[in-house]
Parts: sequence; C-alpha cells; structure tokens
Amino acid sequence: MSSPRRNGREDGNIEATLLKKGGILKTWRKWRFELNVKLKELRYYESASDAHNPLYIRKTIDLRGRVKVTPLSHSGVSNRDSSHPHHFPFMIKTERRDLVLAADTKELRDIWMKKIKSVSQAP
Repeated sequence: MSSPRRNGREDGNIEATLLKKGGILKTWRKWRFELNVKLKELRYYESASDAHNPLYIRKTIDLRGRVKVTPLSHSGVSNRDSSHPHHFPFMIKTERRDLVLAADTKELRDIWMKKIKSVSQAP
C-alpha cells in the first residue's frame, strides 16, 4: 500500500491504495481510493492507473451528512481475516453504508481518518 498523495494539487484531495473488506464474502481486496474534498466524496478504483478517469470509478461514497470514522482494534477483525496484513483497520459509517478499510501503517490510517472527518464536518 502507499502513503497518501496530493499529486501536486492544492485542492487538498488525497489518494492511496487501501484494503477494503468486501460485502458478501467479507474478503480483503486492494483498491485505489481518492478523497475529493470539494465534492465531499470518497471514490475507489480498481487500480492507480484507473484513478481520475470517471469511466473507471468503482463506487462513490457521499460524505455529506452524518459520517462516523472510527479505528478498529485487531480484536475487531475476525480470526479468519488475521492472516492478511491489514494491521490498521478503520470503519466509515455513512447514512447509506458502512465501509471497513485498512491501511498498512498507523500513520496512514490516522491521515485518512482525520481527513475524512474534516471533509464530512466542513460546511
């Protein structure tokens, strides 16, 4: 995984490769995430090469409204998942859905959590 990048932009957007826990099968998979500050959206793509191309957006999560971002402890991750190196998981709860993501470092997780909170709370 990678540290968040701004790509030389001054808009405050960040992007990085994070793990996302899937829906039905609850497996972990790498996705390229982009946090769009102006639109208050979290988008994810199959890969970094797909990022920024609207045709390849896998999903867009609206961060307007009530959003709760919390770190998950290792005990919050089932034993079945413990073999995957998702050491720093966190949850994003929106009015429409819940996402469980994971970063490869505590610092990366903290950056994403702080940024998502600030975007969702901005007027």
